[in-house]
Amino acid sequence: MPEINRQEWMSLLPDDTNISKISLPGTHNSGAFFKISAPSVRCQGEPINIQLNNGIRFLDIRLSKDYMSRGEKVNDLMVVHGKFPVKLSGSYKFKKILDEVYDFLNKNPTETILISIKFENTMLNWNSDNDEFAKVLFQKYIGHNRDSWYLSDKIPTLKYCRGKAILLRRFPVIENGIYKKFGIPSNWNYSNTIYDNNFVCVQDYFEIKTANDIEKK
Repeated sequence: MPEINRQEWMSLLPDDTNISKISLPGTHNSGAFFKISAPSVRCQGEPINIQLNNGIRFLDIRLSKDYMSRGEKVNDLMVVHGKFPVKLSGSYKFKKILDEVYDFLNKNPTETILISIKFENTMLNWNSDNDEFAKVLFQKYIGHNRDSWYLSDKIPTLKYCRGKAILLRRFPVIENGIYKKFGIPSNWNYSNTIYDNNFVCVQDYFEIKTANDIEKK
């Protein structure tokens, strides 16, 4: 079997392939790779650019206000694991991740990267009543690079998202607000009907809130 170029493995897939039909390799807490970090914070052994070059196409990004800054710079989004920064020597900015994503996609236009974005650190809550987090994310980080993103709330085929990042939204927005169709929402049911009307149960059911949930899992 010939060796596959992991930087452009999606070039082997036809344009009409639905993203939901692809087993996308991904990483958990993708930005938590720094060796010098708080205990139990580090989850990955390689930085974002190496992950992408190794074939990763799903990034799990957790963000917070930059509580290490003051004034307007508090809204410079930083990468966190829970309430902890992913590195101890200063904050790791979300902009750094985006720069590496854009650079990779410019060099490998056949690829697409699904980016799951969630805000964490409950000590610094965002005002969900006015879509504060969505507003900062779009106006400060995504809006001026809109051509580099697939921002619809519909699951696309590769034809429409090659060379782009796909936003998977793991944060709430106002039901009738302007950001309602801003990215693919992640709050789906665990069980879903598929094309031939069979019933399937998604494999990553992980919420064990009581002892009785163990058997259900």
